[in-house]
Amino acid sequence: TVVSFMAVQWTNVPMYLVLRRANTLFALVGEALILHKSIRLASVEAVVVILVGTALAGYGDLTYDFFGYVAAFSQNFFTTASNVCTYRLTHESAQTCQVEVALFIHTLFSIPLLLGLAMWTGELTASSIPLDGTAPVLMFTILVYVLLVALHQISNTMSIVNGGPVSTSVAGNCKDI
Repeated sequence: TVVSFMAVQWTNVPMYLVLRRANTLFALVGEALILHKSIRLASVEAVVVILVGTALAGYGDLTYDFFGYVAAFSQNFFTTASNVCTYRLTHESAQTCQVEVALFIHTLFSIPLLLGLAMWTGELTASSIPLDGTAPVLMFTILVYVLLVALHQISNTMSIVNGGPVSTSVAGNCKDI
């Protein structure tokens, strides 16, 4: 999440979405190397098409920012690592865990990390919260955002558990189109 916010700030949104398409390559490599799944030729061909499209779009990017590209590709790496770990936790561990437990563990470790980052950057100071009449609207918007993120996380985890990292990545590509 943190890396994605940095990537969006350093690139334009359309380019960020294009760079995120390369996540399918990361997922394919993760499934092959870590999960030891065989990769079909059709999957490799589809990833090549995605990468060619990403390269063509990136070649014409007028707002190129090296750090934005690094952040977007870092997010691809972290997303794949998280997805592979979730899959292994629910399928391949000596003691597999339920999907709900995996979600709880993910949330439990994410909240302190994100709160610590927000305090470190000064986002949780009193000066960052407006004291005029917009505070209730802001709080409602944040509540809706948190609920949507929770629903996304649940659906993403269910996709990983039932299909695997590559199918989740492909579904994400289709969703964005």
